[in-house]
Amino acid sequence: MKSRDEKNRESISTKLKSRGLFLYRNRGQNFLTDRSMLNKIADAAGIGPEDRVVEIGAGIGSLTEVLAERAGVVVAVEADKGLYRFLCESVRHLPNVEPLFADGLKLDYREFLHRWGHPYRIVANLPFNISTPILFHLIRQRDAFHSLHLTFQREVAHRIIAGPSTRDYSVLSVMVQVYMDPRIVLNIPGACFFPRPKVSAALVRLGVRSEPAVPVSNEERFQAVVRAAFSQRRKTLLNALRGAPGLALSPAQAEAACSTAQINPRRRGETLDLADFSRLTEAVDSVLHG
Repeated sequence: MKSRDEKNRESISTKLKSRGLFLYRNRGQNFLTDRSMLNKIADAAGIGPEDRVVEIGAGIGSLTEVLAERAGVVVAVEADKGLYRFLCESVRHLPNVEPLFADGLKLDYREFLHRWGHPYRIVANLPFNISTPILFHLIRQRDAFHSLHLTFQREVAHRIIAGPSTRDYSVLSVMVQVYMDPRIVLNIPGACFFPRPKVSAALVRLGVRSEPAVPVSNEERFQAVVRAAFSQRRKTLLNALRGAPGLALSPAQAEAACSTAQINPRRRGETLDLADFSRLTEAVDSVLHG
């Protein structure tokens, strides 16, 4: 006998095919359909009737319906025209859901802050293939919301929370942790998705910090320094900094910046913690404008 979730997947597949729609893994179109897992995500996000929620990549509307049962308002964002039409049909019986045809990578999330007058929540099963660019886009607009609950491929989730001198530590780790407090709250098996992906996933909670974890006076410069440090993991910090895009440091300037920051120029970027990157950015600014 087929389970409820199996019947639900078959029903979704039939409805999509009847409209000439197909889901593609290479576009990150893997949607959560397991009702138990959807409820766990809503529980983890702590959604209540007073909450305003934006869902990115709403797709077939499975998570949308669960969020709508708990939240005051849900704005369900979808960029695929066919899926958007399907979404509108799926949620038309839900008066507190507002489907929005928009690209989550280009959306101005501050518009919702202006509309509602206070920070809101974002809960989303992100398309796997663009989850990292979307996260960087959200970091830049972090004043609009107070928390994120987002699904990522598990390997990406581990990069987000990784610490210095580990294999997963990266630009993503540093840029997220400076502005947000991330933690993995749920592991999600591939069987919970339709179509089933080749990888497992995780739900990550990202609480927006009221202030950066370390002093950051120049965000653009900070990111340039971090990207340079990780540009080639086997390079020493000195070699990574000199001539790096957005910095254009001479060898002498790169060495002077490391000296000012009291960081051994022969260290590799992956060994630096957030405080190291903060001091190094200030030192680079001093060298460039000194």
